[in-house]
This record gives sequence, structure tokens and C-alpha cells, in this order.
Amino acid sequence: MDEYRVRALLTRVVAEAPPPAPVDLDRVIELGEARLHDRTRWVIAAAAAVVLVVTVAITTLTLGGGSDRAAPPARPAAPVPVEKVPVRVPVEEPQAADPLPGTVPTRFDPGRSTLVLGEVPSSLFERGTAARSTALVFHASGGRQFLQVMVAPRGFALKNDLEAQAPSAATDGPVIQGRPSKWHYLGEDFGYLLKWTWAPDAQAYINVQGIPDQQALAVRLASTLSVNLNARPTLPFSLRAPYDFTLGEFQTSYSLGSGRRAPSATVVYGGPGPTFISVNANPLGTGIGAGNTTVDGRPAQVKDEHHNPGATYTSVVMATGDLKVTGTCNHRTSSPLSAGRFKDLCLSTTASAERLADLGEPATWPVFTPR
Repeated sequence: MDEYRVRALLTRVVAEAPPPAPVDLDRVIELGEARLHDRTRWVIAAAAAVVLVVTVAITTLTLGGGSDRAAPPARPAAPVPVEKVPVRVPVEEPQAADPLPGTVPTRFDPGRSTLVLGEVPSSLFERGTAARSTALVFHASGGRQFLQVMVAPRGFALKNDLEAQAPSAATDGPVIQGRPSKWHYLGEDFGYLLKWTWAPDAQAYINVQGIPDQQALAVRLASTLSVNLNARPTLPFSLRAPYDFTLGEFQTSYSLGSGRRAPSATVVYGGPGPTFISVNANPLGTGIGAGNTTVDGRPAQVKDEHHNPGATYTSVVMATGDLKVTGTCNHRTSSPLSAGRFKDLCLSTTASAERLADLGEPATWPVFTPR
């Protein structure tokens, strides 16, 4: 399958609901190819669940808006050097096991929020995480098995589109950390969905597919689930933060054991207006392919595509050390940035990525600090 065709299809969805969130494009391409060849039903089920993560990210991520503290002062009208762009810090403290309503944020700070789970079966060796303002996500797969965990901030309603396909009504589940839960049986392909509130007015769900004792695993993970609001994300690279953009999301994927898929890492910035810049790092492998231009004196593949009226999608692929760095950027004519200025930011932000650690050794990744 043509990689750019898959990226273009994703962009059409992205352009419908600003500001969007990034995805691990190489992973989606991998799953798309598997679905195209109709390998087995479990692959289709896992792909559907991954697409569900993407859909929720695209349709629910909104940068800015309500918070639990006063809004920060307005940015200066005059541009400032990118090196001096302030990094937003969290206003919430790490929460207790049973947090009070006021201690659970109405929006997560993706630069400080992470989902904490108990032991996940080692058979689920392909794993991924995402942290955005409206959800913290963990998903894992292996063989015919799939697991997805998602938690929302206070007052945000999680939607799982598979619920509409459930062959029967929801039933009462166990008490999770003192709160009631509901079971949704989604059929043989999609397993069970356990929904509850992990904190007052803060929703969560776990979906398990093809796993032995699915319901027991879901209850065990739900019972140990917590959220750390003071966890700094780590990445194997640094970059210059684009001026007047807001940190929107972090995403990682990795595999347990040797000989499996190498990790990847993504950071995304959104705004001003309906725009986003996402930078993803994967292993360089055989290189970036045939470059069609140079950016900052280095070979690069740059491609612009137009799908919906007023929307432009730009992709840029470059190398930094042993990393393949992919920038995926979306612009609309309604943005206060001109198309030319936005493309310059897309290219320069991607080109600013510098390798800091071994992509294959996540334990060595430093705390992400934009330059």
C-alpha cells in the first residue's frame, strides 16, 4: 500500500475537527496493510480498536478552553525567539487514591499527566500510550489479544462507538475503588467493555478482546488504575517549540522483547487556530527514500496535499542520526497564519529535531524539554 495514500486518508478525517491529535502513522499504515489483505479477524478487531483511539483523539482534543485555575496572561503581540517560548506547567498536584472533585482537572496537562496501571500480561507485547488534554490512553496487543484503557478528565464524557453495536444491554459490574461499574458485551470480535468513574465525575473504560478471563483482567486493571499528574514525559529527541503553538499531545509505541517492532515517539503542538504540527521519530532503517528537496541543508521528502476546501496537509521526512523524523502538519485558510508561514514552521520544527538517546532504549530517554 502507498504510505502517502494512508496518510492522506488520515488527513481527511483530521481536517474535519480542529485541532487534531497525532497518531503513530507507521503503526496505522502497518495495521492498514494487514486489514487490506484481510489476514485474520483478530487483526481487524485490533485495527478497529486502534482506529477508535484515533477517532476519539481527533474528535475530542481541543487545546485551550476551561481549566481549574485562572487563565494565563495574554501572549505578547510581538514575536519572541523560539528559544524563549514559555513551557506551560501543571497547576494540579499529584492526586490521592480517592481525589476530591476539585483536585481532578477538567483538562489534563499532556506534559505532566500519565496513566498508571497494574501488571499487564506479557503476551500483550505491542504497547502504546497517549497523553492529551481530554484523555490518557494505554493500548496493548499480541496474537489474537487486545487491550485498551482510557481515562478522561473531570466532566468529560468518553464515547466508545462499539457500544452501539453491543448485542445486549449493559449489566451491573463490580464496585471499582468504591464506585459502581457497568459491563458492555461487544460481541465475539470486540470482547468486553468495563466502564466506571475513576474519580468523581471522571470517566474511564477498559476494553479487552481475545484474552483469557477477559472480565477478571479488566477488573484487576481497573482496581489498580491511577493517574499521575506530576509525571514528565520522556522522548529520545528534542526540538524547537513553534512560536504561539500549545503543547497538545505525547504518544509512544514500543514492543517487549528483542526482535520485535522498534519504539516510536511523537510530540504534537496545536494552534494558533485550526493547525497542528506533529513530529514523530522512528528507526531510520534503510533511510528516508528518495528526497525531493533539502531542508536546513539536509535531504528531505516534502509533500503537500489538498483534500478538503481550505485544508492543506504537509508531510516532511528527514533523518537525524539514526532516527527517521516525520513531520505531519495540517493548515486551514481560517488560521491566522498564512499557508506559507505555516509550512515554514512545519519544516523548521521538524528539522530542529535532535537525537538525544537510543530510540530502542526507552529507559534512557530524557525528560522532554523543548529548546
